[in-house]
Amino acid sequence: MLWKSQLTDFRIKAYCFLTFLLLLMLLLFLFFLIFYYFMYCFKL
Repeated sequence: MLWKSQLTDFRIKAYCFLTFLLLLMLLLFLFFLIFYYFMYCFKL
């Protein structure tokens, strides 16, 4: 029973880590998008 609870705890931690990683990637993508947009605007 203890092993099963440890496994679910690990799964929750893994999901949290993946969600955090996904959000970080999304933020980086948005940052680059804004950066390129500004570079394009300043070129004109």
